Amino acid sequence: MIGGKYTDDLCIAVLVDQKKPLEQLKADDVVPAEIDGVKTDVREIPRPRLLMAANPSNLIATRSADNLSVTFSGEHTPGAGLVVLLLYSAGPVGGSPLPHVGFYSTIPPDTLNDVAKNVAEYISQSAVPGLTATHAGAQVTLVVPDPRFTATINSCTVTAADDKSYLKDHLRGGIQIWSGGIFTGGTLGLLATTAPTPQDPQGRVVAITCQHVVAPAVDLPTKLIATANGNQITFSGSPTPTNSLVQIFVGSKVVDNLFQTSDVFCTTQAGEALNHFVGRVRDAVNQSTLGVNATQGNPPHDLVLTLDLPPDTSMNCATFGPIAPDSDVRLTADAVGPQLTFRGSVSHGNYGIYIRVNASGSRRTCGVFLNPSKDQDPTSIASAMAKVFNKLPDNYRGSVTATPTGPAINFDQAQSVDCKIRNDIQVGQPDNSFGSTCSHCCSHRIGRVLDAKLSGDIAVIQLDAGQKWVPEIEGIGLVSGAHFLEPGDLHLPVQKRGRAMPQPTLGMIDLLQLSGEIFGDGGSFDRHYVNAILVSSQTNSPFALPSDSGAAVTDVLGGVVGILFGGLDTVGFVTPIDQIINDDFPDLQLNVAPVPEAGHAPGDVRTVPKSAMAAATEEDAAVIALPQPFLEKRLAQVENEISSTREGFEYAELVKRHFAETQRLVNSNRRVATVWHRNGGPQILQAFLNMLQRRDEPLPMEINGNSFADCLERIKEVFARYASPEFAADISRLAPRLESFAGLTYNQLLAALHAESGD
Repeated sequence: MIGGKYTDDLCIAVLVDQKKPLEQLKADDVVPAEIDGVKTDVREIPRPRLLMAANPSNLIATRSADNLSVTFSGEHTPGAGLVVLLLYSAGPVGGSPLPHVGFYSTIPPDTLNDVAKNVAEYISQSAVPGLTATHAGAQVTLVVPDPRFTATINSCTVTAADDKSYLKDHLRGGIQIWSGGIFTGGTLGLLATTAPTPQDPQGRVVAITCQHVVAPAVDLPTKLIATANGNQITFSGSPTPTNSLVQIFVGSKVVDNLFQTSDVFCTTQAGEALNHFVGRVRDAVNQSTLGVNATQGNPPHDLVLTLDLPPDTSMNCATFGPIAPDSDVRLTADAVGPQLTFRGSVSHGNYGIYIRVNASGSRRTCGVFLNPSKDQDPTSIASAMAKVFNKLPDNYRGSVTATPTGPAINFDQAQSVDCKIRNDIQVGQPDNSFGSTCSHCCSHRIGRVLDAKLSGDIAVIQLDAGQKWVPEIEGIGLVSGAHFLEPGDLHLPVQKRGRAMPQPTLGMIDLLQLSGEIFGDGGSFDRHYVNAILVSSQTNSPFALPSDSGAAVTDVLGGVVGILFGGLDTVGFVTPIDQIINDDFPDLQLNVAPVPEAGHAPGDVRTVPKSAMAAATEEDAAVIALPQPFLEKRLAQVENEISSTREGFEYAELVKRHFAETQRLVNSNRRVATVWHRNGGPQILQAFLNMLQRRDEPLPMEINGNSFADCLERIKEVFARYASPEFAADISRLAPRLESFAGLTYNQLLAALHAESGD
């Protein structure tokens, strides 16, 4: 790119957080104009972040006349998941201001002031020179204390994420999904089929998304500090936190201005003195491929590590906390250096084990997934996991091999390993409401994680039998096939549809074969990625927003280019579809554009067939009722809002008083159960839940072709006949008012309750 315009020259792109004038750089830090005759292009692009999820609500953003502040108004507590998108430009006076994005995804119990505070903090932490942001109440203001810089707010919008349920219609790509037991979601990228096997003669129907969508690895804070200064690293933090990770990065010039880079990873151990850990870091550096020698100082300087750096070599370091464990997981995995030891038991068949291995070399992070069977013992788990890991291609795991010994696995030639054990690998649409062990009628489950690979941050979800689906992407259309990119595809127009915005966003292929590191929103280390695609927006607006992770990126004809895994500001980072098909999951032989059965058109709705393998898996992993954090918080918020009215308080008390008796009658009285199901009792309950979670979704006027009022009337009659006298009296008194709620949204219902109460 020269003068803001693209050329036809291939180049080596060097991405930096911030460009600096030549006079501010050391000679060794200047990127040469050419490397072995290939031109270079230094680009200022922020480091990517994983695009985690958000949920919609109501919020208004008003920009000031001087374009320096934004004031938020609307409901005092907007609810979960609004994506606030503040587009601003900043740069030196007289120069060309660069576009930047400040965003925030709201979560309960956020207030308007909380939204302003978080947006201001995001902008202040963006490392834009000469710019900070402050907040006062619900107002965000840009502050430019340095007169050499300028900034202006271009726009501030609030986007409503797509949390619509597609289960009544059919599944497709580009829609919201949630994994079990978590409070964030992401995007189902696309649907595909696998190759036939003896167990599945018709193949499986699967969905593709990101691993971090179904298994977000959140790091806990760490007190471990590592500070690099020249060729020395000084460690601090007491007591030494367990399972914290240190990463040492070394880049060296080898020949003709060519650079090679490599990392060393090392994790702290339980009860370890900090000087002992520094000694292990020293040993890890000396045994690595860095080509440098490390020495540890003598007491009292034994927390200092000195690296004997050759000429033209630089070094840096960072520390990260341990992975936060899931609650209610009986199986644990203790990591000590390159060894992992499993302890405990598997209480049900929906456990998911995700391993991350860090090693030296050009491909530094890889990982695999295992779904253990119920009651599988730690020794057999270790053996199975080692087998799965050793099946990875050599170009993924390099020289690392896994050797099981009892319940332990040693990852030979690895520098560190950690493990995330998820309590629930079920996946739902639009949320993670999976019903209960006794009633699955209201379940939103669509399937379970089948496999995952950290190398590309990709997860494959096996869809449940009976699901309706079409190989299309919402807002884009039918998938035409897989588009394997080549150098000639640079600047190719592409599009994606994620759950953050209802309309597809447009971009172009900017860079290929990109490598680097990606972090979570809190700065937690996720992985070192390789061979990624950089997509730049065709406008100054973002190409992707939080919750778009997992979205499929396609060309204008519907050919799949890859899966979006991260981004920031106006760029997105994508795993190529050829890597997903040929390298990450070669055994599945994924087909992203499967042909329909004879006599059917490509756009006809299809049904996931029953498979022997899936049936066996379902028997082992019976649907379990797990806590739903978002739903619980939303119901608590609803209870407070409704109970603030006189009439609403009466309804809330009725539900609490008679819930147990209602459940007992439906489960034990055959006549009550028959009337309940024939008149859409489960659908009525689900309609109320949907309305409570999504304020703009009205209660239906009809249930199974019958009016909402008639269904409630028949249910009321049978309950009045068999219920206790107190329950029967309450039903007769309040049921007519419930019938009048048909067709109302939550906000309209709340307004009606206030009106009835004279508020």
